[in-house]
Amino acid sequence: MILDCNMPELSGLLVLRQMRDTLDLCHTPVLMLTGRRSERDSEIAFYEGADDYMKKPFDPEELVFRVNELLARKSAGAT
Repeated sequence: MILDCNMPELSGLLVLRQMRDTLDLCHTPVLMLTGRRSERDSEIAFYEGADDYMKKPFDPEELVFRVNELLARKSAGAT
C-alpha cells in the first residue's frame, strides 16, 4: 500500500495506524510517499509501522524499485 501523510479526510498516518491494528491488514507492506520532508516526519511514520518512506518529488523508477523490494520481502516471509 502506498499512503500519503496528507490525504484528504483521514491522514495516511491514521490509516497506517488502523491497518497495523487490524488483523487482516497488519502485515501489509506500506510505503509512505509524502511531501513532508523533516526527519521527525519519517521517524513518526516508521514508529507507526511504515515499511519505507519516500519524499516528494520522487523518481518514478525509484518508487517502482522500492515497491518491488517491499513485495519481495513480503514474499520471502519478512515483514
